[in-house]
Amino acid sequence: MLTDSAELAELIDSAWCYEGFDWKQIEILARHMQEREVKAETVVFAEGDADSYMCLVVQGSIAIEKQTGESERRQLSRIGKGKTFGEMSLIDRQPRSATAIASEPTRLLVLTADAFDRLCEESPGIGLRLVRKLAKMTCERLRQVSGLLIDHLDQ
Repeated sequence: MLTDSAELAELIDSAWCYEGFDWKQIEILARHMQEREVKAETVVFAEGDADSYMCLVVQGSIAIEKQTGESERRQLSRIGKGKTFGEMSLIDRQPRSATAIASEPTRLLVLTADAFDRLCEESPGIGLRLVRKLAKMTCERLRQVSGLLIDHLDQ
């Protein structure tokens, strides 16, 4: 596991395209994130959980699943290197809407709600850029889901 924020910044830079972020801003963001390694089949968070944090995948992949019945789940997507998940709860602080499970050994960088709040207080410009990036990604995912819904309704 890494502890050096410069090494975390390198991971962020190599894993996620931070358009509009310069190196110094990425280093500041890295100081607010924690590294986490998870084994295959590990539940990162479960649908309904109340904790708020987002994760950036730097190695491996995560399956996002939704409860469809009492004991059944359906995979909605797979999140790989350079992608984030869990950002909705970071923004709205609502319970998780899906379950995230490591599909293989996976390395994550985690931004907790408390760390996000500190980032926004200490560096409002970086916080605003991050919120804009997260909003853009959320909008893209919503458009994809809307397209799938229309396709499903047309059948």
